[in-house]
Formats: sequence, structure tokens, C-alpha cells
Amino acid sequence: MRRWSTTLVAAAAVVSLLLGGAFGAFAQTDDEIARMRAAMPAKPRVAPAKPRTLLVFSLCRGFVHSAVPYGAKAFEILGETTGAYTVVQSSDIAVFEPDALSQFDAVVFNNTTGELFLPPDLANLSQEEQLQARERDARLKAGLLEFIRSGKGVIGVHAATDTFYNWPDYGEFMGGYFNGHPWNEDVAVKIDDPAHPVNRAFAGQGFTIADEIYQFKEPYSREKLRVLLSLDTSKTDMTKGGINRDDGDFAVSWVRGYGQGRVFYCSLGHRHEIFWTPAILQHYLDGIQFALGDLAADVTPSAQLPADYAGKAMIALETTLVDEAAHALATYNLGGAPTNLRFLETVVNDTYARSESRRAVAERLAAILSDPAATLDAKRSVCSQLYHLGVPEVTPLVAPLLSDPNLSDAARYALERIETPEVDQAYLEALPKASGNAKLGLINGLGERRSQAAVDALAALAADPDAGVAGAAIIALGKIGGARAAETLAGRKQGLPAGLIPVLLDARLLCADGLLVEGQTAQAQAIYDAVYRSECPDRFRVAALRGMVQAQGDNAAAVVVDALRQGSPALREAAAAAVRSVPGGEAATRAFVAELPGLPAETQALLLIALADRAGPAALDAVMQAATSGDERVRNAALETLAVLGDEGSVTLLTKLAAANEGRTQELARRALNRLRGPNINAALADRMQNAPAPPERVEAARALGERFASDTTPALLAAAADRAPEVRVAALDALATVAPQDALPQLVAGIVAAQDNATRNAAENAAMVVGLRAEENGGRAKPLLAAFASADTGAEAKAALLRVLGQIGDEAAMPAVLNAAGSGDGGEVRATALRVLSDWPGAAPMDTLLGFARNASNETDRIIALRGYVRMVAMPSDRDAQQTLALYREVCALAKTAEEKKLVLSGLAKMGHPDALEVIRPYLEDNEVKEEAKLAAEAIQGATYQTSASVASDASANAIDNDIETRWDTGVQQQPGQWFMLDLGWTGNVARIILDASKSPQDYPRGYEVYISSNTENWGEPVAKGEGKEPITIIDCKNTKGRYIRIVQTGSADGWFWSIHELKVEAR
Repeated sequence: MRRWSTTLVAAAAVVSLLLGGAFGAFAQTDDEIARMRAAMPAKPRVAPAKPRTLLVFSLCRGFVHSAVPYGAKAFEILGETTGAYTVVQSSDIAVFEPDALSQFDAVVFNNTTGELFLPPDLANLSQEEQLQARERDARLKAGLLEFIRSGKGVIGVHAATDTFYNWPDYGEFMGGYFNGHPWNEDVAVKIDDPAHPVNRAFAGQGFTIADEIYQFKEPYSREKLRVLLSLDTSKTDMTKGGINRDDGDFAVSWVRGYGQGRVFYCSLGHRHEIFWTPAILQHYLDGIQFALGDLAADVTPSAQLPADYAGKAMIALETTLVDEAAHALATYNLGGAPTNLRFLETVVNDTYARSESRRAVAERLAAILSDPAATLDAKRSVCSQLYHLGVPEVTPLVAPLLSDPNLSDAARYALERIETPEVDQAYLEALPKASGNAKLGLINGLGERRSQAAVDALAALAADPDAGVAGAAIIALGKIGGARAAETLAGRKQGLPAGLIPVLLDARLLCADGLLVEGQTAQAQAIYDAVYRSECPDRFRVAALRGMVQAQGDNAAAVVVDALRQGSPALREAAAAAVRSVPGGEAATRAFVAELPGLPAETQALLLIALADRAGPAALDAVMQAATSGDERVRNAALETLAVLGDEGSVTLLTKLAAANEGRTQELARRALNRLRGPNINAALADRMQNAPAPPERVEAARALGERFASDTTPALLAAAADRAPEVRVAALDALATVAPQDALPQLVAGIVAAQDNATRNAAENAAMVVGLRAEENGGRAKPLLAAFASADTGAEAKAALLRVLGQIGDEAAMPAVLNAAGSGDGGEVRATALRVLSDWPGAAPMDTLLGFARNASNETDRIIALRGYVRMVAMPSDRDAQQTLALYREVCALAKTAEEKKLVLSGLAKMGHPDALEVIRPYLEDNEVKEEAKLAAEAIQGATYQTSASVASDASANAIDNDIETRWDTGVQQQPGQWFMLDLGWTGNVARIILDASKSPQDYPRGYEVYISSNTENWGEPVAKGEGKEPITIIDCKNTKGRYIRIVQTGSADGWFWSIHELKVEAR
């Protein structure tokens, strides 16, 4: 019976109390514990040399990870399940007293943080108590060093490197110190040492995992550590803020020797689910068994390994793993557990770049094929992997299966990528032995392999009485090609059963295609010609025609013309398509064009489309002629081609067709006008716009100039804006809205004044508005409008149009004129328009005027228009504080009479998001007309949250205001000057004070800060408060400073400590 020291017994007895008190808020659920148990390895990697006792120590003097109790429970279950060790849990530093510590074989530092052996209130103790505490700290440290050096083990989990910063020996034996965690997301992990025993869990395969990934600073070095896993930077986001290493070395786990002892560290362990991830648990078990001294493993530092270590180690690992997997695979049945099969697939993929390794894997797998005990499914799986490996040396092992009716398909697949004569010979030797589908598969395989050695055997089989065998042999000969196969196929047509004639035609065409690729053009041409001239279905003749076009080159035009003249509909269609690729330039094009009038309409349409791809002017006249065809198919095809071939000479025809037609023809004519290319197209359109006899043609020309963005035709368009036909004027003005420059604005304004009909005036108004908006604000864009408005010669309708343009442009220079017009005694259109313009004004300048109208308007329409505009402007951003804005809303509430007006007010209050707006909304909650809208507005205000951002980890900044003390925003790197956190209140108020709560990370308070408050994010001015944090909760007096945006800037620094905010509170009015 083992005897424990008094100290150890006491520590073990209170372990649950200690852990529960420190981490009770993070207790695991029954479901989570069940998931841990389900993920555990069934047995240890090696049997322990003797009973082992493992101390799992869980104490946090700094940041407290919620994963601590999860790790503690997982290591406990891991020992129970595998029998590798017995766990003692503790968070009492008394277990490190030398007598107590000596009872253990290894210690797990389970997400520990801070200076573990010193009391957190050291500074508040008496001098004598401080002396005693420091003496104990030194004694425990010395004992732990002796523990490791004497041959015991240490395991570090995640934050174990965030521990004992002031004890260099600890950093040395643990392997390094934490230096930030830029990543807390899915990352890729690579296997640095695939053959290392502690890495067997990963079988050499990198993986993706979600966790908080650390980076490390000195004394971390590959000169001292055997790095096992590291971040795969090629597959991980390396644009994150806070990356402190520039060498790309981000280790994830390692081992090292220290004296006679052993250390294993793994940084995976921040997220709870790490502790029910099977491969990670196996990795931890192997690392623990290494630290305990049971699993032998090399600790030569990574930087001192031989240059060829990685390659040799990988081959050795693959050999071992493949042997294990192959042994298990031999009994595999489809539908069974695919674990070994998937592993083999992965290994095969990884051997592509290493021929030596690939051959070794292939030969080991191929040996299964001759194993009489191996299942058919296992052999099929092996053949599938041999296909991917493509190793010639396995041919003799696969060949016996080629005639096996159960495995022939799999065997052919295995050999498919091996292009050696030995494989062809294996096929031929298996051919006489095979029957049924196996025989057909071999014949097809010889064809696919284009095996010239098989021609004689296949020639004999082409006469086989079995039609299936004969057909397969004929097709195989076609695929093989060459003179001998061509000769055999030509001689086979005599006496061939009718059902095989199509097969023979396909084979001959395949043979011709192969000859053409090989440069044997004459032989290919002879076959194509023979098939083309024969009496056979159109599909063969079409294929032959395509082959003839390729084979004849410059002479192909005659073949295509012949097919256009005399062919069936299918041949003519194929010939029309072939027109695109026939060489011969303009001469060939003229030959095709000459055939155009005599062809059926559907063929004409196909030929016209094909002519577009030949380009050149030779076809243009014929295409233009076809564009006037009475057949819609021909006409529309010609218009599509004119879009490509047309020039300035096509403009007249296209404008006529666009004007005279509707539907698809008009659409295609317009598209052609838009797409015509050449330096004189716009000039031709401008001439047509001015001189075409029919207004519809002038309209089409003007429309095309706008679509073409033809700004060089602005003078012509301005002239057309005074055309005698109103539809032409409108079309020209619409085009000017698109193309006119700023200096055309006075002429457009003149067009508004001069317009004698509504359509022209509306078009001129729109053009002036669009051009005015494009103009520079400081370019006096309102000047011509105001001059025309002030003129006594300008009529009321024109003045109303000018006011609308001024309102859309929103130039402040126009405000006096608009205000004057709105306040005039004239009750007509001009005054009504001016009021609407003020109501829709882009800025808030007319607010006071609109309020006056809302209060005093003599008619209901004016009151409603003014009130809606005023409510809209109250909601615009301004320098008012929230109370001033609420005062405006209160006045509006008194003026709002109808349900629609009340809804407008409620919408503005909801968007304001200020809590005091609830008082303004409250009366509406009892108003039956709008109580539902009032309820929604109140809910929106109550649910409103501040907007946050930060200089780093901005995507996590909302954690600081989520009312959850367990979450936090942090910098991810040690705090340093220049880091900032910003808050948008959503409204302007008087900020009294700010509270920064870092109590869950008590060392992460700001060592220095400045606070800026502003109504915008461009001008911050001087800090309203500055100081230094002294404790986890920092309270900052902001002196009731008015503003909407708060920016807290870090001015201090703290080695090894983040700046964290678990909760941020703002007191503001």
C-alpha cells in the first residue's frame, strides 16, 4: 500500500474544493464529459513500466482560462481509460514541497498563469510575511528544478508558457514564454516531425483546428527544442494584427530533455472542445507517456537533425503505417469501417513527389493481390490505389487478375496509367483466357492504350461471331489508328452485319482523326472523303465534313460550298458553322457570300452569323442586303452580324430599321448602332440625327449617341434639342443627360425656359438636373438656374421646373431664392413647388422655415409637406446634443395630427436610439392609431447598442459591451502606446465617466490612457482625461464632456500583459 506524505494527503483531500472554488463557473456538463469519454484512446501507446502517478496542477494567478477544469477532467479520464497513470488533482502550491512532489512521476501545468508560488497580495503583507513567502517561493522552485533534473517529467498545457515570467529556469525547461495569440479561429497545423513517436496520432497528416494559437519568445529556439507541430503559415491568415515573429516559426508542440528529465508542451487547450478531439487527446497521452518515461522518444533539437532526416523519417513512417494498414485492409469488406482505406488514400497522395517512397508503397499494396485470404473488396481497393501510384513494377502482380471475371475491371484500372509494353503484353496474354465482360474490357483497354501490338489480335476479333466482341474490336482498332488499323477497317466493310455498320463508320472516323493528329493528312482525307461520299446517316457525313475542313486547309472552301449547295439540312448547318474556321481570307468569304441568296432561310441565318467571325469587308454589302430581307430569321441574323462588320455606311440602314420595326428586329438594330466601331460612326449618327427626313430616324440616331456616350457630339445634340419634332427634342435631351459636360448647363436651362410642351420641358429638366449634379459644387452650377428663375420672361411652369432642379442639386447658393419663392404670397404652382423643394432639400438648412410652415400654414397640404420635411431633417446628423434633438421631437409631436405624421416621428425617435426618447414615445403607446409602431420604436431603443471598434482585434470589440463579464476584448499582444478602443454612442450627450472592467484578467488594466470625446471621428482635439490604471477596474472622470464618439488610447506598456476590457460602461446624459 502506497504511503502519502501528510502534505500530499491534505492537498488531495481538498482538491475538489479548490478546483470548484476557482473554476466552478466553468464546470463541464454531463454531455461534455460523455463526449470526452467517447473520444479517449482505448489503451496506452506503450504499457507503463510501473504504476505512474501524475500531478495535474491547476492554478491561475493571471488570466483564468475557462478550459482549466476541462483539461483537468480530460487528463483524469485519460488515465482511467488507458491505465497509463493515476491522477492527483490540485491547485495548492503545497504539493510542490519537496517531500510531496517526490511522490509524482510527472507534473501537468494545466493552463496555469502568473507567478504561482507567490501570494497575489504579496505587496500588502508585512515584511516578515513577505520574507517567508519569498523563501518558500525559492524553496519550491529549487525543488521543482531538482524534480525534473533527477529524471521526472513536466507537461505544459496552453497557458503554461504564460507562467513564471520572473523565473528564467522555468522558461528554459518549459521551452519559451507566451508572446501573444493573433489567432483564435480555424488554423492549419503542419507535422514538423512525422516519424516522432509523440506524433503518431496524426499519421504524418497536417490538420485544421479551431483554437487560440500562441506565439513564443525567448528562450524558445529550435536549437534547444524538438518541435513536433507548428502553424502552417501557407494555409493560415497571416495578415492578423499582433504577429510578433518575422521568421514564420510558430511552434504548437514540442519535447525536450532537461537534465535527466523530460518535458512535453502543447499550446492546444484554450477551447473546451480540444479536450474531446480524439487525435489531440492521443497526442497528449503520447506526450504524457514520454514525460513519464514510458514512451521512448528522441529529443535531439530540431535544428541539429541531419539534413536528410525528414525524408528518411517520412519513408520509414509510411512503411510502418502502410504495413499496419495493409494488414488490416486485407480483410476489408465494402461498407465496413473505412479508416485504413482512407489512411492509405492519404499516404498515396503524399507520395507523388517521392518516386522511391511511391514504389515501396505500391509493392507493399500489390502483395495483397496474391494473398488468398484477402477479400475481393480489399483487392479492388488496392487496385484503386495502384492506379494513383502508377508504378510499372507492380505489373506482374496485377496481370493475373486481368482475366478474373470478378477483378478484371479493377486490374485494368490499376494498370491504366502505366504506359509500358509490358502492360500491353499482359493484356494480350489475358485476352484468350477472358470471356464476357472481362474480354470486352480488355479489348476496350487495348484501344484506349492505342496499342499497335494489338492490331493483329483485334483484327481477328473484328470478325468474331459475337457481335459484342466484334464491335468492341472494331472500335478499338479505330482508337489505335495508324495505317495497319485503317487498312483492316477498310477491308472489314464487306459482308459486315448491318448492326455493325455504324460501329465501323465511327471507328473509321476515329482512325482518320488519329491520322490527322499524326500529320498523315492524305490518309486521313481519304477516309473522310469516303465516309462523306457514302450513303450513310447525316451524323457520320457531318463528322466527315468537319474532318475534311481540317484536312484540306486552304482548299476547304470548295468542300463547304458544295455542302451548302447540295447537302441535307444537317450538312448545310454544319457547313455554315465550318465557315468560321475555313482559311482563305477574303476570297473564301466571297465564295460563301455568293451562295447566300440561294440558300434556305434557316441556312442563310446560320451563314450570316458565321460570317461575323470572319470579319473583313468582303461580306458587308451582302449582309446589309440581307438586313432588308422579308424573312425575320435572315433579317435578324444580318443585324447581329452588322454589329460586328458594320461601318459608318451602315448607319442610315440601321436607323431606318430601328425606326420602322418593333420587337426583336428593333432591339437588334439598336444594339448594332450602339456597337458599331470606327472613327466616323458618331459623326455619321450626328449627321443622321440632323438630316434624316423622318423624325423616328432622327430619334434613333439621338438615342444611339446617348448609348454610345458620344460626348463629342454635344453641340449637335444641343441643336437637336430644338428640333421641330417634339420626340426628337426629347430623345436629344435624354442623350444630353448622359453625355453633356458641365458647360452645357446654361443651354439646358435655356431649353427649360423655351420649352413649349411638357414632354420637352420634363426632358430638359432631367438633363439639367443630371448635368448639374455632375458639375463641381464650386463651379457656380446654380448660377444659370438662378438667372433664368429671376428673369421676368420665365413662365410659371418653367420656374417650377427650375426650382426642382435647384432642389436636386442642393446648392446652398440657391437657398435664398427657394425660400423667397416659398414665402411669396403667390398661391400658385411656383410657391407650392418651392415648398416641396425645401421639404426634400438634401441638407437641414431649411429646417426653421419648414417648422414655420408646419405651425402656420394656411392650408393642410402645405402643413403636411412642411412637417414631413422637418421630421426628416431632425433625424439628420448634427452638432446638437441628444436633449436638444429630443426637444425638437417634442415640438413635432405637438404638430403631428395624422397617423402617418405620427409614424414619421416615431421612426425618427427609434433611429435616434437614445433612452430618453422613450419618454417622448410613451404617449403614443396609448394611441390606437399608432400604438403598434410606438411599441416597435420603444423596443428598438431598448435594444440599441453602442458601436465599437479597435486598433487590433476589432471584430471582438463588441465583447466589451455585451454585459458578459466572462467575455472580453483584448489586444492579443502586450499593451503598448498607440493601441486604441473606440465607442460610438449613436447620439450626442454629456459623458460623465467611463468604467473599464478587467477584473477577470486582473493584470490587463491599462498602464496609461488618454480619453478623447468628439461629435465626429475626424476632429478629436485634446484629451479630456488622462491617467494610469492601478487596478483591474479603472474609473475615468470625463467631466460631462459633450460628444458622440469616445476614443480611449493606450499610453502605457506592460511586458507580458495584454490590455483587456471585459466590460465597458459609459455614464452619459
